[in-house]
Amino acid sequence: MCSATPFDTRYIYAVSRARWPGEHLTYSCQSGYSFRDSLTSTTRTTICQDNGQYSTLSPCYRTCQPPVTGDNIHASKTGTIYGHDVITYTCSTGFELPSAERTVYVLCQQNGVLNTTHIPNCQPVRCHLNNLGPNSYADDMYLSYGNNADVYCNEGYQFPSGGTSLRVHCQSDGRLSSPVPSCQLIYCAIPMVPNAIPSNISFVPFEQSITIQCRQGFQFPSNTTTAVIKCGENNNFSPTLPDCMRRQCHIPATDQWFDITSILTQGAAYFFEDVVDVNCIKGYSFPNGASQGRVTCGVNGSFTPQCSRRSCVLPETNDRVLYKPGPYYYGDTVNLTCRPGYTFQDGRDSVLISCDEFGSFGNISVFCKSQPVLLLANEQNAAQKAGIIGGVGAAVIVLLLFIVAIVYLVRRSRGTAQTNKKNTAQTKMLDQNADYSEHLNANEHIADFAGDPGFTQIEVYGPSSHAQIDPQYENTFGVIAATSDIPHDDSGLYAVPDKRKKMISSYHDEGVDSDHDGFYDPAKDPDVADDVVFVDNDIYEAGDSENADV
Repeated sequence: MCSATPFDTRYIYAVSRARWPGEHLTYSCQSGYSFRDSLTSTTRTTICQDNGQYSTLSPCYRTCQPPVTGDNIHASKTGTIYGHDVITYTCSTGFELPSAERTVYVLCQQNGVLNTTHIPNCQPVRCHLNNLGPNSYADDMYLSYGNNADVYCNEGYQFPSGGTSLRVHCQSDGRLSSPVPSCQLIYCAIPMVPNAIPSNISFVPFEQSITIQCRQGFQFPSNTTTAVIKCGENNNFSPTLPDCMRRQCHIPATDQWFDITSILTQGAAYFFEDVVDVNCIKGYSFPNGASQGRVTCGVNGSFTPQCSRRSCVLPETNDRVLYKPGPYYYGDTVNLTCRPGYTFQDGRDSVLISCDEFGSFGNISVFCKSQPVLLLANEQNAAQKAGIIGGVGAAVIVLLLFIVAIVYLVRRSRGTAQTNKKNTAQTKMLDQNADYSEHLNANEHIADFAGDPGFTQIEVYGPSSHAQIDPQYENTFGVIAATSDIPHDDSGLYAVPDKRKKMISSYHDEGVDSDHDGFYDPAKDPDVADDVVFVDNDIYEAGDSENADV
């Protein structure tokens, strides 16, 4: 017979009574315990043997309740958990525990209690983007498993590959698909612009500007010689520069300083260093004085050399002429005016001259001279103004005219003889009047030349000798000492305009050759300070000189 309880009733439960050999005993595990192989039944059966022992008994083991788990986690064992069992819980691929671990271990303790009763949910793996290198950033701090994100460089920086952004993928192990390199400062290489002045630097950093300048004679299509470009993204300058082109010289539609009809190809385009043959317009010339020449398109877009208005030089004159100072150019007119009391050779007191196309005022004389006037006519005019009436006045005038006529004839005959004696046949200077001035420092002898009744010749001598002065000699008053012809009539009396003879009778006893040198003595009047000389028996004043030799 077999005993009623052949096992530990703490773990196994059965009806407690003895069993005869061959009798079966059905038993089960106490609560909290379980058979290891109890996959289909929670009870077991044993047979009482003849020896009073039951056949093999299955032991009961302490069990633990499975822990509570979330999604995306897997256990290494399913079903009943027995004492001392260790269960491994692992997160699915791409997921992790909040602790960033992917695996957790659970132990079923002897008392049937797990060492942890709750396993947290597994969450998607996150790749960190907050530890990027300097000068780079991403839109989010983290990137979930399986997702993509773009990493950017700060403005002015780029990745070594040359780009400013990089796409990365978050892997299941929480690492990015590729490491993110550091961003580097952008540099732009100086562009090589044809016909531009080379730069002395090779690169410039981001946002820095440089000026590109065309060589002399070249310019950009915008007609400028310089352009500013700025280093930007992708190592490129902006704006993009065109080539420097040869500068164009434009031929104006209207006449300028050259004759447009002289251009061989009218309307053609001419550029820097092109050469053209041109003619200057009327009154213009090149610097070398030529009216024709070759011009070159220059660096500033204009032809050189250029024609300019011809300049004129004022003819030689004396200090009695008033005019506006130069310079004078083609087309300019100059008004020449004599000082009061003086006139030009033709008797005018002013003359207008023009600078012509050849750069000349013409072959003219612009000297002002003191014009002799008819003294008798002046006295007659004065007499008329005074209203001389009566026979007495008329008789006096007739008597004076008679005396003058006698003196004139005597002097004329003596002068002609003296001229022949001295053989002073000199070439007459035609169309030139004698020029009288105040304070002449020379003795003067006036005699008719070759008996010509129409002209009177003046010869000028030094004050202390009778040697003739160089005809080109000019005294301090600008009066040229030379032989001159004075037109007159047979009956006229002449005097310098600024000298007036007070009384004709003052000269009735003159015309004496006291030293027998062939020259008449100057007329002296004790009542008149003026000195006079005789011209073919006509009386002329020689000035106010106090020199007794005059």
